[in-house]
Amino acid sequence: MSAREVAVRLVRAFLAAGLAYVVTYYLPMTFLLGGESARIAEPVLTPFSVLCIFFSAAGELLKGTGGHYVLEVVRGFAFITYFSLTVGGGELAFVMPTGGAPVVVAVDMTVFFFLIMVISLVEIAISILKAIFYFIEREREEIEELRARLLRELGSSR
Repeated sequence: MSAREVAVRLVRAFLAAGLAYVVTYYLPMTFLLGGESARIAEPVLTPFSVLCIFFSAAGELLKGTGGHYVLEVVRGFAFITYFSLTVGGGELAFVMPTGGAPVVVAVDMTVFFFLIMVISLVEIAISILKAIFYFIEREREEIEELRARLLRELGSSR
C-alpha cells in the first residue's frame, strides 16, 4: 500500500469520524435536547457516540481488507452489549426534574431492544458470510497465481 493510499484512508477515516460525531452527538445535544434533558441524555448518548465514531473511523481504515469484516462482527457485538447495558431489563428509566417533585419516567424498551438484537445478529451473520467469501476468493486468487507460475516454470524448463 502506497503512502498516498494510506493518506487517503486516513482522510476518509477522519471525515467519517467527524460526520459520526456531528450526527450522533453534536446535533442531538444541540438541537434535539435542550438544557436539562441534554444533561439527562448525555450518559446514554456519549458512549453511543463514541462507539459510532470509533467504528466509522476504523471501518474506513480497514475497508477492502479482511479486517473490515472482523470489525463488522465486533461492531455488531459491541452494539448488542451497549444496548443490553443501556436498556438493562428492558426498561429505560430516568428522572425529569420539574418545578415541584421530580418525575420518574420509565419506558418499556423490550420490543425496541428485541428489534435491535435481531438486526444486529443478522448483520453479524452477514458479515461472517462476507468474510468467508472474501477469504475464499483470496485463496482462489492465490491458487491461480501459483498455477500460472507453475505452468510458466514447466513451459520454460522444456
